[in-house]
Amino acid sequence: MKHLQVAVGIIRNAEKQIFLAQRAASSYMANKWEFPGGKIEAGESAEQGLLRELLEETGIEVTQARPIGEADHSYEDLRVTLHFSWSKAGKVNPGGVKDSHNAGLRSRI
Repeated sequence: MKHLQVAVGIIRNAEKQIFLAQRAASSYMANKWEFPGGKIEAGESAEQGLLRELLEETGIEVTQARPIGEADHSYEDLRVTLHFSWSKAGKVNPGGVKDSHNAGLRSRI
């Protein structure tokens, strides 16, 4: 069974809003909301993968990432381990946003 390692960033602003991204209509789990992040590449730590993925997907440069836990889930043919981190956003580069995500501040905790 294939096993994916995924870095996940939880970004909260001063108003305690959480940053979420919406999956593309043409993607797996279309239009679902998710915390931004992505697959950790071979040789990367969870933090390195998180910084790279957030910049690629959202244009956000993370200035701090604090690991808070992991979650493991198995599908019929796939196992996924999610590595969650509280993430502090720095500079935002609008050109870095992928077309597959419509990201924004969407909910409060």
